[in-house]
Amino acid sequence: MDIEYISINAGQRFDAVMPEIPTNSIINKTVTGCGATYAEINAPRHSVIIEPNVPVIEGKMKKHPQILGVFEGVTTEDIIDFLNTNYNDGYLKIMTTPESFPKVRSAMVQTHTDMHGEWFMLFDECERTIQDAGYRGSITLPMDDFFRCKQKAMVSATPIIPSDPRFEENGFKILKLVPTYDSRIELTLCTTNNTVAVMRKLLKRLENETVCVFLNSTETILSLIYALRLQGRSRVFCSEKSVRKLKQMNFTDASETLDELAPVNFLTSRFYAAVDIKLDYKPHVILLTDVMRAPFSAVDPQTEVVQAIGRFRNGVARAYHIANTSDNLQCLTREALERRLTGEENIYNQIRQIQPDGEDEAQARFQALNGMAYKRFVTRDGNRNHFMWDNAWTDEQI
Repeated sequence: MDIEYISINAGQRFDAVMPEIPTNSIINKTVTGCGATYAEINAPRHSVIIEPNVPVIEGKMKKHPQILGVFEGVTTEDIIDFLNTNYNDGYLKIMTTPESFPKVRSAMVQTHTDMHGEWFMLFDECERTIQDAGYRGSITLPMDDFFRCKQKAMVSATPIIPSDPRFEENGFKILKLVPTYDSRIELTLCTTNNTVAVMRKLLKRLENETVCVFLNSTETILSLIYALRLQGRSRVFCSEKSVRKLKQMNFTDASETLDELAPVNFLTSRFYAAVDIKLDYKPHVILLTDVMRAPFSAVDPQTEVVQAIGRFRNGVARAYHIANTSDNLQCLTREALERRLTGEENIYNQIRQIQPDGEDEAQARFQALNGMAYKRFVTRDGNRNHFMWDNAWTDEQI
């Protein structure tokens, strides 16, 4: 894809350099919190904005009450009522999770609303369509409708450029904002074979400060709280499911929504991107990776680390990344990974093309296809899932 570079000055807002997000573009805004989503919320057109998680939508709804937020609990009938009641009152803004997008589509079909022709579709924090695809296949549910829309774009401060050929076919280009100032944030990297000891020492040094720890494992969080004796002075912010799990383990200082902070706060990946955390002070931020206890706590320094630190709109006092390593973690080169996936794809397609002779053979073919590990790299219509291929490569990189 072609890249166009656009300068942005310190303190300058997104809409000052790009009054309207152009269609068929992937916006690399480089700087978190510069107002790209805000610009689309106020753009003079109908918009469907897809956000990775519910807290993002809830935060935007508080600041922009004209938005209809769509997530679990919001029905198709609610969306139909919103469309029927407000269509002549200005430009409509619907903000939805990927999982709830089918309700938006259904409501528009039932109200004869031309989403593909008249609405702008924006994928916010677009790297998540790749990073989360491995455990959250539903995150790409809106993609077919996305490419059918005449007006569409993706945006993130840390995009991963997807390999799906439909981007090239639709003439997408990359628009990258280039700060005219040094926008980097200093980060202290602590590599250790004892993450608990380093955490204890660092929290002791910061005992009179507010600390936010990003760690994507509720079990590891709870064990840390007990090991470091943080009961009564810590809180955990995580998904509703994880809140219930923690309460079953007799820990009640957990919440699915960001509210009052404790001296030490733990946040799971639900809060790594897009959420605005506005404080009148600057907290210390710690990212914790423990590949021994929780291999999936490993984070991508070029996306997740940048995004986590960027949640704090007033900035951070200091940022730290505590991480251990393991000689048992093996990784493939891109060439080796593609060679492996291509071989699995060839075998999968050969079995798929077998013409069964009778019900028994049809059942055998069905079982063979569904029993293959490669099945997760295939779309519902049997084609290559490019987002899953990209996800496999990002996992190897991390």
